[in-house]
Amino acid sequence: MKKTPLLIFAILSALALSACANSNYIECEEISLGEQTYYGEKEDGSYELVCQYRATSDCSSEYQGREGSFVNFFVTLEKNEKAPTFPTDLRINYSSYDGSHGYQQLEYAKTLGKYHSYRHCYISKDEKKIKYNECNWVPIHAPHDDEAQNQRAYRFDYYEKKIDSTYNAGCIVYFIETTTYEDVIDVNPELTLSYKKL
Repeated sequence: MKKTPLLIFAILSALALSACANSNYIECEEISLGEQTYYGEKEDGSYELVCQYRATSDCSSEYQGREGSFVNFFVTLEKNEKAPTFPTDLRINYSSYDGSHGYQQLEYAKTLGKYHSYRHCYISKDEKKIKYNECNWVPIHAPHDDEAQNQRAYRFDYYEKKIDSTYNAGCIVYFIETTTYEDVIDVNPELTLSYKKL
């Protein structure tokens, strides 16, 4: 019966310690130290929505998977933006720097999940330390994350708020992998330091 108040106290203590640890830092848009530059950004709530298609035919040039294989796509959406309607049937044309590699017919299978990527950088108030952290493909709500992780994905063009039923896949392919990187760097006084507050 007494475990709940202790758990709440432990969580509040951890949050307080975290807040104290960051109170000595100023969040920045950009920090340059010598030739190295660190970038931060405001979290605007945008996210990536990943969906999966199943191939209903072999690739015409055997460049990609066979019938029954899966191809992932994602679209970047603004905070609270309604998810688009993904085409039921999709034709993907494969090409690269050396020409066309055929096409494949696909059918919509399911939505894999919502993901978020962000980065932050901070300078200590005494300008002696830089703190940088970057997180990629962090699941927000991803019921099929196991099918998305470590898989390739193509980005849907969504600037006109619609998705075409034909997709031209070039050389740019994204890789879905949840990663977290954090580093604290001592400022070398011999290097030029400049920063822009966020």
